[in-house]
Amino acid sequence: MISHSGYLVPDGEPAPYTAPLMVMSAGHYRFVRMARFHTHRPHGREDYQLLYIASGTADFMVNGEKLCLHEGEAVLYRPFEVQEYWYHLEDKPEIYWVHFTGTEADALVDGLALESRQTVGMDARFRELIESIIRELQFKRPLFNELTTALLRELLVRMARRHRESSTDRPRSRLIEQAVSEIEQRFAEPLTVAELAAQLNMEVCWFSRLFRRQMGCSPQQYLIRVRMAKARELLSTTDCPVGEVARLTGYDNPLYFSRLFGKFCGCAPREYRKRGERR
Repeated sequence: MISHSGYLVPDGEPAPYTAPLMVMSAGHYRFVRMARFHTHRPHGREDYQLLYIASGTADFMVNGEKLCLHEGEAVLYRPFEVQEYWYHLEDKPEIYWVHFTGTEADALVDGLALESRQTVGMDARFRELIESIIRELQFKRPLFNELTTALLRELLVRMARRHRESSTDRPRSRLIEQAVSEIEQRFAEPLTVAELAAQLNMEVCWFSRLFRRQMGCSPQQYLIRVRMAKARELLSTTDCPVGEVARLTGYDNPLYFSRLFGKFCGCAPREYRKRGERR
């Protein structure tokens, strides 16, 4: 078994202080020789334990039921909850884990609606966050407690979001998120729906349908929204002429830009700027 981990204090010892939220320990297991690994804590632990299956499968007792869980799933054991799980070499499990506690831990877990078993998917960011927590606990550089807490919050929020998305009837598509990122970065260019679809190797009709399903509007409408938001920002924070604002937001024709701006923002660009000056 290949393992590396970091601890706030040696495992099993009480925390040296109380805090709203703190990470007690974190680690990573990957099995290469050990045939079987079994953990059973009849009375649980005093802290929370989050386990993330990065690859392979593993068996866990969850709410009194033994389940075989696969990569992309996570288990959360609450304080003093019975813990039992099995790792088998032939299942090639790779497991990341984090123990955390604090006076605000219950509120954080409940507020995110974190469940005992969650489908969070495969996300490289989960690994990166836990690896960062491990290093901070190992080296204990200045302010490491504050940083591990921030990393833990990001990890839990990201997992909660991915779990909610996987539980909806309209799961999010990474391809559409890639298209959104492309629009946000290249809004000033003469982008077309056909070009975006081609970059993702998708048919235009299917791309447009999937984009609308996920974002609530068509790709063209989303592009206009981004451009209008940038135009409002330029009109409010710079003295660029309207024609220059039009060019910077992807419109070669200032008259067309002004008409479109009026339609989306309720007034002409010059009037919008004057309103901002009066505030």
